[in-house]
Amino acid sequence: MITISDRDLERVSDMIIDRLEIIIDDVYDDRIEMYIVDEQGNRLEGGTFNKNQFMDHIMRFYNDNF
Repeated sequence: MITISDRDLERVSDMIIDRLEIIIDDVYDDRIEMYIVDEQGNRLEGGTFNKNQFMDHIMRFYNDNF
């Protein structure tokens, strides 16, 4: 179980997790961009995706595992 005790977290709209960068599109708020990055954070490949469909996958993974 994950417990967050520090509620003074800074929320960001873009993030890099390991070798995956996720960005909320700054033109279309219903789209996200995802990129595979190298060890230095340089984008190798990626694309744009529907944000709601992406979140459906994330929530399905979350609910299956927690």
